[in-house]
Amino acid sequence: MQTIHVKIEAGEILATLHIPDGEVRIRETHGVEVETHPKIEAFEVSRAWEVSISHIKEIDAEALEMLVEESPHLIVHQYREGFWLAVPDDTDWATIEDECYFGNSGFSVAIPHILSIARGHKFQYVHLDADAPLYEFLPEYHW
Repeated sequence: MQTIHVKIEAGEILATLHIPDGEVRIRETHGVEVETHPKIEAFEVSRAWEVSISHIKEIDAEALEMLVEESPHLIVHQYREGFWLAVPDDTDWATIEDECYFGNSGFSVAIPHILSIARGHKFQYVHLDADAPLYEFLPEYHW
């Protein structure tokens, strides 16, 4: 077991951390509650690209609204300020790309373009939000 003393400027011990197998425990805290946290070997982290909803057209937003809970190839979640899109895997991407560029999906080229960039950068999600950043390399639409 490893013990670490955390000191403040006056030299007084603020907390003593005991690190046994797989736990971090704050034992002596001078009025702060004792906490125990399990050791986590690896974190699973999802990557999302924050994109302003101004980078899609109004027809894209309408098409996304229709896809919420209905599309087998593009997972969409709508909320008040925008959408979360799951970036499709290879199999679904081929279908989405065909539908968007050659079919009657209702999308402009904005959605497949944004998804293509997200796929290239290995994002799992695209977060289209009213407060997300604008990017110079994407067209901006006012609707």
